[in-house]
Amino acid sequence: MTENATNYMTNRYGKMLEFFQVDESMLRNESKTSMYNPIQSGVIIGSSSGSTCSVGFSAKNSSNSYFVVTAGHCHDGVAMDTFKQPYWGHADAYIVGSSNITGQVRDAGSVDAMLIPTPSWIVSNDVYLNSSRDEAITSYQRESNEYVGQYVAFSGYNNTSYGLIGSTNISSLGNSNLTAANYTAIPGDSGGILFDDYDGILMGTHVGDGTLNGNHVEVYTQVENTLNWFNITPVLN
Repeated sequence: MTENATNYMTNRYGKMLEFFQVDESMLRNESKTSMYNPIQSGVIIGSSSGSTCSVGFSAKNSSNSYFVVTAGHCHDGVAMDTFKQPYWGHADAYIVGSSNITGQVRDAGSVDAMLIPTPSWIVSNDVYLNSSRDEAITSYQRESNEYVGQYVAFSGYNNTSYGLIGSTNISSLGNSNLTAANYTAIPGDSGGILFDDYDGILMGTHVGDGTLNGNHVEVYTQVENTLNWFNITPVLN
């Protein structure tokens, strides 16, 4: 703040004001690869194998156990895979939880999803779309209500993009009955959230890419298939 600005503020609001100079090197450049606790949909999450994926959404079961949901193929394939946010090796990283390949991972049929058990204070319904917590999930879409031409917004840690559904039943990457849309994603975006950012409606989690009528598309697991498979509900507040 300049000397003129300081004098103006003091004259306007009185001597109760105190002014401090902050070292710019201490300011954090927040992005989807920064640390967030509570966690947010769309930000980075790291496996103990060193690979990274994106957060889909937070969920809970009937016993009030809480989970972070991402793509099933993000699991490293060993019995237990421990995840940190932002990722292993980051100075501010914290442990989100450990996912058991037996019972908490599914990468077959219509579901490519994983549950990472986590404490209740880590979960949230917040979404990082264009900035931290600029959106929130308030409901989820039933598979029967999904339709070709429907608008979707996507947030993975590498991309924020938008598109339209081209198919509600496509097979790709060893999975079936996935949803295809023309949003943009790259490796690392796996598990990221698909939703309607106008109404806060959760739609699914990113799987990868595919081909529809000769055109490149991205594909995702429809959220109701994930909820039914693991008998969970999304965190909505």
